[in-house]
Amino acid sequence: MPKLTTRSAHVLAIAGIALSSLLVLGYSGGITSMTQKNGAGCTCHGPSNNGVTVEIVGPSTLTPGEKGNYLVTIAGGPLAAAGVNLAASNGTLEASVGGGLQLISGELTHQTPRAPVSGTTTFNFAYTAPSTPGSATLYATGNSVNLLSGSGGDAWNHAPNKSITVSSATSVADEAVPTTMQLEQNYPNPFNPTTQLGFRIADFGFVRVSVHDISGREVAVLVNEEKGPGSHTVAWDASDMPSGVYVYRLQAGNEVRVRKMTLLK
Repeated sequence: MPKLTTRSAHVLAIAGIALSSLLVLGYSGGITSMTQKNGAGCTCHGPSNNGVTVEIVGPSTLTPGEKGNYLVTIAGGPLAAAGVNLAASNGTLEASVGGGLQLISGELTHQTPRAPVSGTTTFNFAYTAPSTPGSATLYATGNSVNLLSGSGGDAWNHAPNKSITVSSATSVADEAVPTTMQLEQNYPNPFNPTTQLGFRIADFGFVRVSVHDISGREVAVLVNEEKGPGSHTVAWDASDMPSGVYVYRLQAGNEVRVRKMTLLK
C-alpha cells in the first residue's frame, strides 16, 4: 500500500471530520425509514423499548380524500428531548405548521429534537386518506435522548400501528353529512399539552372554533374559515397555557355549541 503523505493525511482527516459532522447533523435533523413499515427502528439510539412509550392519536375513520389532524406522543426514557419518524401505508402525510416535523421522501421526521412538556413530547401532523375506500395504517417510531455526546443512554420504541378505515361517503351518508351541527368531546381529556377537537356541520359555511378560559376570555382561535359539510378535526397545543378547565366553542351560522375540557400539567 502506498504511504500517505502528510498532505494526504490532512485531507483525509478533514474529510472524515466533515463526514462525521454531516452524519451528526443528519441525525439531529431526523431520519426516515425507521418505522415498522420498512425499517428496524432507531438502532443508533440504544436498545428498543427501554421504558419509552409512543402513541399516535387521531381519527380512526376518514372518508376518501379527507384530511385528519393527528399527533404523536413520546414519553419515558431519558427524555431530555425526543424525535420521531412517521410513515403511512397509503395516503399522504403532511407536516403541520409549528408541529416540529418535516416531509422527506413521503415520510415525516423531526426538524430538531424536541423538549418535553410535563414529561411528554408531542408532534402534530396531518394525514390525507387515499381517494378510494379501503384501509390505511400509520406507523411511528420515537426516540428518547439525553442530549449527551454519543448515543449512550438513549432509547426508542415503535408506536402501536394506527389503523384507519377509509369509508365511502355513500356507505356512511348519515355520518359523513350530518343533519345537525355536533361538537364532540375532545380527546384525550384531561390532556397535556395537546388535544383533538372534533365537530360536524351540516352545511357549507363560515365556521369558528375558539377556546376560552373559565372566566370567558378567549385564549385561542383554532378555526376561522369556510368549511364544507361533514366531520372535521382540529388540534390545540396548550403548551403555553396553565392547568385548568377551558371551554371550547363551535359557531357555524347562527348555531353555537360549547363543551368543557381540562388541561392537566
